[in-house]
Amino acid sequence: MPPKQQPSKKAEAKRKEKVIEDKTFGMKNKKGNKNQKFVAQIENQVRNNNTRMDIVRQQEAAKKKEKDELLDITSLLKPVEQKVAKDVDPKSLLCVFFKQGLCGKGAKCKFSHDLAVAQKTAKRNLYADSREVDKDETNENWDQDKLAEVVNKKNKGGHMIDIVCKYFLEAVENNKYGWFWECPNGGDKCQYRHCLPEGYVLKKERKAMEQQKEDEISIEELVEKERAALNSKDLTKLTLQSFIAWKKKKLREKREKEEAELKAKREKIKSGKHNGMSGRDLFLFDANLINNDDDEAGDIEMEIEEADENEKVFEIDANFFKFDGMDDELTNEMNNSSTAVQSTAGVYVSFNENQHLMSSRAVSLLSKCGTKLQQIRGKAHFTFQPSAALPAGLENVEKTKMNLMQSVNEAMRIAMETDDSAVLFGEDVAFGGVFRCSLDLQQKFGKDRVFNTPLCEQGIAGFGIGVAAAGATAIAEIQFGDYIFPAYDQLVNEAAKFRYRSGNQFDCGKLTVRTTWGAVGHGALYHSQSPEAHFTHTPGLKLVVPRGPIQAKGLLLSCIRDPNPCIFFEPKILYRLAAEDVPVGDYTIPLGQAETVRSGKDLTIVAWGTQVHVALEAAQLAKEKLNADVEVIDLQTIQPWDEDHVVESVEKTGRLIVTHEAPISSGFGAEIASTVQKRCFLNLESPIERVAGFDTPFPHVHEPFYIPTVHRVFDAIKKSVNY
Repeated sequence: MPPKQQPSKKAEAKRKEKVIEDKTFGMKNKKGNKNQKFVAQIENQVRNNNTRMDIVRQQEAAKKKEKDELLDITSLLKPVEQKVAKDVDPKSLLCVFFKQGLCGKGAKCKFSHDLAVAQKTAKRNLYADSREVDKDETNENWDQDKLAEVVNKKNKGGHMIDIVCKYFLEAVENNKYGWFWECPNGGDKCQYRHCLPEGYVLKKERKAMEQQKEDEISIEELVEKERAALNSKDLTKLTLQSFIAWKKKKLREKREKEEAELKAKREKIKSGKHNGMSGRDLFLFDANLINNDDDEAGDIEMEIEEADENEKVFEIDANFFKFDGMDDELTNEMNNSSTAVQSTAGVYVSFNENQHLMSSRAVSLLSKCGTKLQQIRGKAHFTFQPSAALPAGLENVEKTKMNLMQSVNEAMRIAMETDDSAVLFGEDVAFGGVFRCSLDLQQKFGKDRVFNTPLCEQGIAGFGIGVAAAGATAIAEIQFGDYIFPAYDQLVNEAAKFRYRSGNQFDCGKLTVRTTWGAVGHGALYHSQSPEAHFTHTPGLKLVVPRGPIQAKGLLLSCIRDPNPCIFFEPKILYRLAAEDVPVGDYTIPLGQAETVRSGKDLTIVAWGTQVHVALEAAQLAKEKLNADVEVIDLQTIQPWDEDHVVESVEKTGRLIVTHEAPISSGFGAEIASTVQKRCFLNLESPIERVAGFDTPFPHVHEPFYIPTVHRVFDAIKKSVNY
């Protein structure tokens, strides 16, 4: 708790008066010596905390005595002024305060601070006529009126004129003027003045000033003089052209230095000596820096381990090292590399048939293939599959090529054109954002409708709730989905419950929160998460994850126009990787409806976002190797999810696999599996499988092992079909 405020002096005095009045029973104004003595005693007790009157008087007397002694000391130590006659030059006298170390005027002091002056005779003042000075007075209280009075008195009517005596000037110029000098023109009776006017400069001083002026040099001349002193034949006079040439040279040197640093960084990454990345480097990282580095990396020496006779082993399948998204050249190189390992070292990887986990010898082998894993880092773990069919009613509409970033930008542009109350805000959205999704929107709609916010996700969400509650359409951007958790309280406890707690009197349904989602190839633990399951436990929110540009545009427009608060997750790896022929103009895709992107009769795979493309590749692989006809469903809306659509598919196929990038425990796949198990129990031919991320923080170097790849999904298909 904060400390209690002390009462004022006035309040304290009133309190004491009230205590005195109570203790004296109102006798303060009654007559009688006895009564007044009693009142005085009570007042002393209250005001002096029961101190006796004689002690109080002693204390007051001691304070008065101390004060008088201090005044006496002050009067004794009062500084004395140094006086000087008017006809004496003050600079010829030593400052007495300086001599005692008490002068604080410094150069402003009119007396000399040269100790050698004390041994010399005081000089006459050249600017005062000694005949006009009263010896009994000093120049401290001198003024022009008194000077005129003395001159008139001594010269009997003021016969002295203002012209300076030539003999006086001659004596001063020749250093002959002093205390014993006498004017040849009648001595003290000379009618001309024996003092210099203010501002007069002697000839000897004028020569010294002219000589000093001749010695002065301008800064331009000094520069040229110093340049000439270099004795160089290649001196160039400083001009605008020479300065521009010098500036271009410096810029070229800076550019060459940056290229050299980039080359050095590339070499460090190739050799595995790079210690880390800054936040800017993380999102400017070019995966090509680590490509084609086998020639320089050198050979890796492999130790041949003795195999246990009782251990069952399998040869390494070349496809084990194949990660989707790699180009053919890299795939062939990986296959050749794995073959070389088998043929030269004869090393095999063992598997436990019951748990399907790699043994320690397999982990050891994979750890020695770090160079190959570095090549895989930064590559997409899937191949983007463009939509085979357009949303209903858009088959004959004009189309244009767009990536996901452009389709999101186009959706927000249409929303702001059709709704004058729509505003877009977030971190760095004014110039386009780090992913450029809001590019040029501020130039089109102005700073009042597209503007930056402070780096505060909780504040962004709270501001968006207020804007939506006031009736406007709020499009809030959280730069990375990993940092949406500071806004979790605002979204879960405020936005989701706003309509319910007000009895449908108020709502913030016009709020749409856009944020990035999923793995990007090099984002590590703070820029790769999939947080959708954290919000599916909250009624009142709608969650959407598109798989490509066509869906992103239609679903985002639906979210913006939906009467409920929505969170729109955008797979950031698809921003520029995914490109499709997107319908031109305004269209929407209904929320809460799943889409079958591949038909089948043997097994159903449910996915969303980038995992839809992984599922499509796995389905094709199953068709080729297992002759299994797999159906793939894009859920699109996570909450509310299209339960009937999935159940209808599972009733047809009898098998279900749910795959997502988020960790498997409490992932949204568990909710789907539980619902399908309940409704399709009698139709299931095998247990429901889940292929998801592991229950660890999202790794950086080991990202290829963490994400649910095509081969992990294919293994689940194989297991389910052969059950």
